Amino acid sequence: MDNPISDQNEDSIRKLFDSSVQSSISRLPQELRKHLNEIELIIDDYPEPGLLNSRHGRTFPSTILGLYTGTSMPHRSIFNPMEWPGRIYLFRKNILKHCRTEKEMEEQIFLTLMHELGHALGLDEGDLKARGLG
Repeated sequence: MDNPISDQNEDSIRKLFDSSVQSSISRLPQELRKHLNEIELIIDDYPEPGLLNSRHGRTFPSTILGLYTGTSMPHRSIFNPMEWPGRIYLFRKNILKHCRTEKEMEEQIFLTLMHELGHALGLDEGDLKARGLG
């Protein structure tokens, strides 16, 4: 599991990444994992430019590892169903830039998934940092 990522070809890295996403999902506590049934999980190499501008006026750097879009679960209502489902994006190549080994990659995927799931559950950056997910 400590194999260097640089020793892999692009297709192998993609398969390994996808497998690590599934492994990370299975590592989530059940009370968190159940929320993924209401969230679309999207894996892209990089964020599309349109995703980098939130509707709250915040601009995200193109180097972000993940992003949650949509209304957080505590703020959802029957009056804004078009906001559903929320989406968690994981940006493969941005995550890989932070990892040298398979183990580092799997841990970064898990932390990024937990961070974005926290946003889906209504936590802001301060809340996430206080939980070690900043």
